[in-house]
Amino acid sequence: MINRSKNTKRQSGFTLIELVVVITLTGFLLSLSVTITSRCFTHASNTDRWNHFVGTMHLLGEDFRVDANAANQLLELTETKIRLSNESEMIEYEIQENAIVQQTTMEKETVSHESYPLAGCNAEFVQKTDGLISIQIRSETHSYKTFSLNLDAGLFNLVPSKKEGQE
Repeated sequence: MINRSKNTKRQSGFTLIELVVVITLTGFLLSLSVTITSRCFTHASNTDRWNHFVGTMHLLGEDFRVDANAANQLLELTETKIRLSNESEMIEYEIQENAIVQQTTMEKETVSHESYPLAGCNAEFVQKTDGLISIQIRSETHSYKTFSLNLDAGLFNLVPSKKEGQE
């Protein structure tokens, strides 16, 4: 007679504990990869949005440079508005809620109207010296992202502001 207990072969396969460990590790690795992939897509989307914003600000700077160089008179400069004038037209840049708006008026009729979205940024116009005007743009969400579009617009003929009592 053969003793079966001594000669029994163990069946190959996974135990329940080994199976649970493999499933847990696989789930952990999948959750890590999904999180990392999601963050990469979010970062890429934010970078694309920022690059689009940089392109828009580049266009604003170019248009502002052309308009300022064509103007022969600075009519008004405040933190939110610049009004330039030459012989035939008046060009106005104004910071509104979410954009910088450029409007060209010729003989009291609007000739062109352009809007440059600010994408969650604050902007202001600053006159640094007699001929240097700066458009300073700061991101509200990322304090480390700022723009300063500086333009040496030459010497303007400033129109004196009317004092109270003068007309």
